[in-house]
Amino acid sequence: MRKTILTLLFAIPLIGYCQTENKWRQGFVSNYNLYVDNIFDFQVKVHNSLIPTGLSSWYTKSFEDLNGYFLFEIEVDGIDVFVNRDPVPGSLIKYGDPRLVFPWNGGRDLFVQSYGEVLKSKNGVTYNLLEDDFYVVSGTSDDLIYYYKTILIDETYIVSVKLEYNVSKRELGSQICEQISNSFKTTSVVINEIFYDQNANETDCE
Repeated sequence: MRKTILTLLFAIPLIGYCQTENKWRQGFVSNYNLYVDNIFDFQVKVHNSLIPTGLSSWYTKSFEDLNGYFLFEIEVDGIDVFVNRDPVPGSLIKYGDPRLVFPWNGGRDLFVQSYGEVLKSKNGVTYNLLEDDFYVVSGTSDDLIYYYKTILIDETYIVSVKLEYNVSKRELGSQICEQISNSFKTTSVVINEIFYDQNANETDCE
């Protein structure tokens, strides 16, 4: 954990957030691209029918299909950006470089709070699971099926993925959900495990 934290504090400013646009890697599963975030240390598969929207920011990425049946979002919380162009005179840290918001283990409180807020805000929850380093909430509300998964990284910050889709697209939505569920994890996990572990399928998708 200490090694990763040091990487966040020292390597991130050197890399610069401007390089994070080059995060897409073609995966081994047809119709999916692997989104790898080397700044915030996570990866997730995204179906290639989902197109980035103009709602993305420092901490969020948003995707949707052309017909409006699917909405997929990635959100990072517990990390801020430096608002000053030169926070420390002569420092390599520049405007927009990520910085941790909480102390080393402050992210766990954020993680537990996030789980409670999602449970309280969603109707029709049919599945929920809280583990030490991730939680899942899924269900159906009106004509939408939703799947939320959040991971806690190094006890310091959280990354969440949120998939919502129309019930009329249940079959495709379930397939997309399965790929997201099995691939979403920190990049410290060996990437090959994602593609070749056929027994890793989860049952938390609608």
